[in-house]
Amino acid sequence: MKRIHLIILCLLITLSSVPGRLLAGNIVWYSGKGHVTYSIQKKHDYVVDKALDMFSADMKAVTGKKAERDGSGGIDIYQLDRTSNKDMQRLKELGVPFMSFITREDAFWLGVRQKRIVIVGSNGRGTAYGILELSRLAGVSPWIWWGDVTPEHKSRLTLSDRYETMQSPSVAERGISLQGTQWSTLAWDHQQLDKHFRQDALGPRYYHQLFELMLRLRANTLYTGTATSSRAHRHVKSDNEVADSFDINIINHQKGKVYTDDGYGYLQNMPASELQDGHNNGKLLYHLSYQGTPHDYLWLATTQPGLIYQSLRNCWDKDIRQQWIAVIHDPKVAAYPLSLFMDMAWNINATGPDALKKHLTEWLVQQFGQEAGEQLAKPMTKFYWLCGLRRPEFMGWNQTGLSDKEHGVDELPVQVSEFNAEQFGNELERFLNDYQEIETDINRVEASIPSRLQDAFFAAVKYPVCAAADMATKQLQAQEARTIGRKESFHHDDEALESAVRSWKAYQDIIRLTNYYNEKMTNGKWNGLMNMAPRGLQVFLAPTFIDNLTTSELKKYDGYDGIDAPMDDDGCVVRNACDYTSASKNVSTIEMLGHSMKAVLLPKGASISFQFYAPEGNAALRTALIPTLPCKKEQLRYRVTLDSDTTFTYSLSEQGMSERWKVNVLRGQAIRTDYVRLSSGTHTLTIQALDDGIIVDQWMLDYDRDRQFYLFPVKPAI
Repeated sequence: MKRIHLIILCLLITLSSVPGRLLAGNIVWYSGKGHVTYSIQKKHDYVVDKALDMFSADMKAVTGKKAERDGSGGIDIYQLDRTSNKDMQRLKELGVPFMSFITREDAFWLGVRQKRIVIVGSNGRGTAYGILELSRLAGVSPWIWWGDVTPEHKSRLTLSDRYETMQSPSVAERGISLQGTQWSTLAWDHQQLDKHFRQDALGPRYYHQLFELMLRLRANTLYTGTATSSRAHRHVKSDNEVADSFDINIINHQKGKVYTDDGYGYLQNMPASELQDGHNNGKLLYHLSYQGTPHDYLWLATTQPGLIYQSLRNCWDKDIRQQWIAVIHDPKVAAYPLSLFMDMAWNINATGPDALKKHLTEWLVQQFGQEAGEQLAKPMTKFYWLCGLRRPEFMGWNQTGLSDKEHGVDELPVQVSEFNAEQFGNELERFLNDYQEIETDINRVEASIPSRLQDAFFAAVKYPVCAAADMATKQLQAQEARTIGRKESFHHDDEALESAVRSWKAYQDIIRLTNYYNEKMTNGKWNGLMNMAPRGLQVFLAPTFIDNLTTSELKKYDGYDGIDAPMDDDGCVVRNACDYTSASKNVSTIEMLGHSMKAVLLPKGASISFQFYAPEGNAALRTALIPTLPCKKEQLRYRVTLDSDTTFTYSLSEQGMSERWKVNVLRGQAIRTDYVRLSSGTHTLTIQALDDGIIVDQWMLDYDRDRQFYLFPVKPAI
C-alpha cells in the first residue's frame, strides 16, 4: 500500500513539473534551441516566397533566429492549385478538409495534424496569408514595420494540438488607394526610401514596403485610377514587377458600378435594396482621409469606428461585395481605421455593432500587450468620441475648396466656433478638460510601455491624442483671448492673457510633437512623413491675438491649466437615443458612433420612445441624427411625435453639396428644430423611421429657444 502511495506521489510531482499548456495538448514548434523550420511543396507562387521571407524575419524578431527551410521541418506548407498527386494524397492522410475551400480564392486552412503545423492555401495569396497568420499567432503584429511594433522575445512557441482555422475573404478584392500623398508620404519616400527616384511619383522601395503591409492585412488590390492620385502612382502603372511579386492587382480604371461615400464616410447614391443580378459585383471606394469641400482631413485619421462599421455592413447587406477600396493619404497614420476596414473586408463578422470597443481593445492589445492594451481602450474610445464631436482639422470652423496650380487654395478665414463658454457650465472648457483627461490617462499608461514599443506608442497613441488636444486648445483658447480682450487693455487683462498663452503653448507643443515624430522617433526613420500643416491650411497656422505676446507674459502665465467645468443642463430635457424607454424589436445600437457614441439604427417603420417629466413652457425641440444620405432615387425621412398630438416630419435629403450638408459633415450630426408648448407633467416622445437608413443620435427640449451652443448637454454612452 505504501508503494502505491509512493508511485502516486511521484506521478503528481512529475506532472506538476510539466508546463500546464503541454498538459492541455500543446505542440512545441519552437523550443528555444535551433530554428523554426518548415517544409514546402516544390511548386508554389512567388508571393509564397515573399511571405516566407517575411515569416523568416518575423521569427528572428521573436526568437532571435530566422526560420529555415528543412525537409523535415515542423511546419508543412501546401498551395492547393499547384499541388502534385503525392501532395494531395498526403493532405488526405492528414485529414485536412481541403475540399471545403479548394475553390475559394485567397482561402487558407491552418491547423495541427500528427503533431505538426500544417498550412494549406487555395492559391498563392491564400498560402501567403496562412503563413503570416502563423506569424500573428507568434505575437507579430501586421504593423511590425510600419508601426515599429517590435514583438516580445519568446524562448518557446506552442500551439494547441486541437487548433485549426479555415478562413476565406468576404470581399473578393480588398485594397487601398493613396490620395493626397504630396504633403506627407511622397516627401518622406524621397527623403528616406527612393532618394534618387523622380520627385513626382512614389518609388519601388516604397511600394515594396506597402505591399508587405497589404499582404499582412490580406489586401490584394491597389487602386490607382483617380485623377488626384494618378501622378504619384505613375511608377506602378508603367512597371508592375513589384506588384506582381506580391500578387497585388493594379486596377487603373474601375469597371462596373462603383459606390462611394461623400468624402466624410457617409455613403451616397446607394441602391435601395440588394443588387438583383445575383453576382455580388458592386464596388466601394471609401474615404479614411479626404481633400476637398467643405474641409480637408489629411493630418490625422479619426473617422469613428462605428461609422466605418455601419458603412461597410450596409454595403455587404446590399451585395456590394466584389471590391472594397480604402482611400488613405498614409497607412501609418491610418493604422487602426485601416485595420478595421481590412478586417471587415476579410471577414464581415470580424466585429459587430455591439463589439466595436472590443475590436479596438484587441487591436491595442495586439500592438502593446494585454495590460497596456486594456488600459488604453478607455482613453482611445474617448478620443474617437471627441474627434466625432469635431475632427481636429475642422477646429477652425472654416471651409476649404479644391486647390489647383493656378489659383492655389480656396479657403475662408478661421471663424469663431460654436462652442460657448457661457452655456451648460462652460461647454468650451469642458471639451478641453475631456481632452486633458485622456492625455493624463495615456501618459499614465506610457510609463508601463517597454522601450521596444515606445516609438510605436508615440505614433499610434500619443501623437494623435496630444496633437488633437493641442489643436482644440490652440483654436478655442485663441478664440477666448480674442473675445475677452480689448486692444487698449489686452496686456493688462489676466483672463485674456491666460487664454492667449494656453493657445500659444498648444501650438508650440504641436511643433514639438511633430519634430519628435519626424526627427527622433525610430532614429529618424519617419523623417518627413508627419506634416502638421498639410496644404498650409489656416487651421494649422499659429494662433492670432489682438496683439503679440511678450516673453515676460509667456513666462508669467505659463502653467495655467484651465478651470473645472461640470456639466449643467440648465433645465433642458436631454437624452441620448440609446436611452429609450421602449423600442421596436428590430432596432439596434451601434457603438462608437455619433456624439452619443451609441447611435440607434431604425429600419423603415421602426421607432423608439422616451417617457420623461417636463415643466410647463415653450421649448425648442431638437433632434440630432447621423447625417446619412438617402439611397438613389429614394427619400430619407423620419417622424417625431410628442404626446401623440404634435407631429413633425423631417427629411435628411440634401441637394448636392448644400450648405446644410457641409455643416452636417463638419459636426457629424444633422439637426432639425421645431418649437413646442409643454404642459407640466409626464410626456412621451417617439421617433420613427419612414425610410431605411435613419440613425438617431440625441434629442433635447430647450426652454431657451434661441440659445447659442454646440453640444447637447448629456454624457456619452461610453
